[in-house]
Amino acid sequence: MSRAAIGPNACRLNPALQPLAFLVGEWATTGTHPAFPDEPLPGRTRFEWAEGGAFLLMRSQTDHEDFPDGVAVFASDNVLGTIAMCWFDERGISRLCPVIVRDGSVHWHHDDPAFMQRLTITAGPDGRHMSSTGEMAKNGGEWTADLSQVFVRL
Repeated sequence: MSRAAIGPNACRLNPALQPLAFLVGEWATTGTHPAFPDEPLPGRTRFEWAEGGAFLLMRSQTDHEDFPDGVAVFASDNVLGTIAMCWFDERGISRLCPVIVRDGSVHWHHDDPAFMQRLTITAGPDGRHMSSTGEMAKNGGEWTADLSQVFVRL
């Protein structure tokens, strides 16, 4: 018995996610974190279209045991005009984060009062570099530096 594809017509470019196209590719990363002030934190991140462009996938790793490998799916709600990222990592932690995209940058945040995080990735003008700035706040306290990275396209 042959198995035909199910729903192939939905596997197509999602116009609502096109503002994220600048992220697509594989990137070498070098990070900094206040817990490791004198230690560069190398890694890799890949952004790729999934299901014909209906979704955007992000896979990331930092080559340090204190930073988890993770995967995320970016999806949209065209009626509300919103984008969300669903994150899952090797620790079993999952997060649903609202995403804002504007002028070559993407921002997402997680608002758990016990451990809030936000991150902004900004594209460089040459398309070969990006940088991210991460921040965190614990138990309603002040925002402090979190993992921040420089991305170089491979």
